[in-house]
Amino acid sequence: IACLNELSKLEELVFDDESNLGDRIKVDYFSSKQLSNIKKLEIHGLWDLRFLQNFINLTDLTLYLPDDSDKVIKNADLTSLKNLKTLKLGNLEEQTNLEMINTLINVEELTLDSYLMEDFINLKPILELKNLKSLKIDGYVYLKEEDISQISAMGVQITQ
Repeated sequence: IACLNELSKLEELVFDDESNLGDRIKVDYFSSKQLSNIKKLEIHGLWDLRFLQNFINLTDLTLYLPDDSDKVIKNADLTSLKNLKTLKLGNLEEQTNLEMINTLINVEELTLDSYLMEDFINLKPILELKNLKSLKIDGYVYLKEEDISQISAMGVQITQ
């Protein structure tokens, strides 16, 4: 990944490990620390998201989480992403812990996406997103009426 550091004008990037290469090959995503111009980042299937703290100028982040993603999000430190305005979380599961997103105080647009969810997801962490204007629900995400009411009361437009 370090070779990308030479691309100083690069603003969009996709990291895709859907084929689980990370299980067989050591990929050093932390070597991307000089990619400060990246504004839009899309990640598929990565387990270790700690390297995201290097992308301080991100405004748009899409995370397609691997299966059993409840373990992944707990390890993600997103506090340095102060410029993030748009966040999409894909491949959610009902046990996915959304607490890591409550540090993303400037997020205005949030999309939650799931292919299969059999129970309700806890939306309480979303109540911390004081600048949230739009919540989009894609796929099969089950929400409690109480959570929807509280988020709507914040002035957030919810689309399903």
